[in-house]
Amino acid sequence: MENLRELLDSLCTPPHLESSKHEREIEFTLIDSTDLYTSEFLQKYSRFKNHSEFFESYSATFPDTYIPLSEQNKFMEENTSFKTWDDMYDLALEQWEHRNS
Repeated sequence: MENLRELLDSLCTPPHLESSKHEREIEFTLIDSTDLYTSEFLQKYSRFKNHSEFFESYSATFPDTYIPLSEQNKFMEENTSFKTWDDMYDLALEQWEHRNS
């Protein structure tokens, strides 16, 4: 049974990753959407004045839980300077990082 435990442990943690020189720290930061999509950002890149106005319009447009990405991106094209959610997120994150560095 001990050999089975060693085998399972080695499958879960390969020996080459146990060494401290291969360890790396991954840091995750949770960002509140109001900090990411600031009023200044939304005024500059959308037809909305603030976070609440933007997400209220989005929620009114898409009251269902599942919305196809193509429909979400259509909303983005019609209401912002971006073609996709990813485009808006990328710029908002870049600006957040600049503000918080």
